[in-house]
Amino acid sequence: MKAKPSKQQGFTLVELLVVIVIIGILASLITVAVTAALGAAKRTRILAEINQLTTEIERYKVEFGSYPPSTSLQLKAHVRDKFPRADARDINTIPDNLTPAEILWFCVRGYTSDPQRPVDFFNVTAKRSGNLVFDQGRLVQTRRWDHNPNTMGQLQSPRTQQQFVYAYVPQEGKGAPYVYFDCYKPFDATRFSQGPNSINDAARPYLTITNDPDPNKQVKRANDGKFQIISAGLDGLYGDQIANPSDLKSHKFFPDGINYTEGDKDNLVNFSERSLEDAKP
Repeated sequence: MKAKPSKQQGFTLVELLVVIVIIGILASLITVAVTAALGAAKRTRILAEINQLTTEIERYKVEFGSYPPSTSLQLKAHVRDKFPRADARDINTIPDNLTPAEILWFCVRGYTSDPQRPVDFFNVTAKRSGNLVFDQGRLVQTRRWDHNPNTMGQLQSPRTQQQFVYAYVPQEGKGAPYVYFDCYKPFDATRFSQGPNSINDAARPYLTITNDPDPNKQVKRANDGKFQIISAGLDGLYGDQIANPSDLKSHKFFPDGINYTEGDKDNLVNFSERSLEDAKP
């Protein structure tokens, strides 16, 4: 007897299309999940570094009795007060108009052990009091500061009178540096840090609304009495500039998200364990 040949069954075109669609859906879901996980990991690394910077600023307060201010003029007075034996010419080497990003670098790196020349700004090899070892590959030169010996006094040889000012950028993100704002001195609405991506992109301290019955105390800075460290997050954007800095109502309010722009939403700060968007109530 002859065996009947078995009938081979294959996939129909419709079945193949269904399988392909299912594989495509699964692949897209996996891609979304992987992208989200990578983004979360990057944000976690930035927050960890913000915690390191926060620890250094807190250590600064323990050592010097107060947090560093966030303007050059106040910083010079602050150093003068903390180092009464310092040479005035040494203090005058602190660059003018330091930005909030430059001040963070300046203060976290610390001072020298020489009570007469604690700043010693032009000495790049001086051992300083800061504990954080900056990743040199992430220190960006923001500008060059030229020391003028005719107006400030001759501290070193003329060949060493030029030095760069730096800011520290996260390993993640798109090159926008960490910025620092003090929250214990009178609020200066004109202080901000320009972003690298747009003329409209700027970091300013975030405000918060209180339940104080005194109308003059119903608005204060987030993390009031201490300081703010702000990262522009993974998009490298701090957020659009405030249209009218003199009008407090036009400022940005944490955690409510009032006046946030797209750039603000993924910003990471030392007073929240989540991004500004995720911290909204």
